[in-house]
Amino acid sequence: MSEISDSQFEITTAQAVLNVQMAYNSGKLQVMGGTEDALVEIMKAPTTPFGSIDVAQLSSEAKAAARAIASAMKHLAEPPEGAIPVQEVDIAAAQRELFGLFAKLFTALVGHSYRHLAVNRRCCINRV
Repeated sequence: MSEISDSQFEITTAQAVLNVQMAYNSGKLQVMGGTEDALVEIMKAPTTPFGSIDVAQLSSEAKAAARAIASAMKHLAEPPEGAIPVQEVDIAAAQRELFGLFAKLFTALVGHSYRHLAVNRRCCINRV
């Protein structure tokens, strides 16, 4: 890794540690078995004199756990790719469309419109 990549890695890891700390403190993150030690280390992460997270003092397990948890939280917060946004639907309009589709299905199955049957009741009664 180059020096720029190392510093970028430290920055993103520090952001991940901070995101995990905030999520845990707000109750949005719950601990699973096997991650307790890493989470304790993440929650007690030392800070620099400027107040940022000192990633160099964390173990590699804590760094990996913080990055994995933060990545999972990010992907859970984003809508899936290609997701259709939810739209408000007028119930009356939806019912009209539904019954219109029922009418088309009826016409396709029977061969006549329901309006035709209402006018000429004998056309399809004896067909079955």
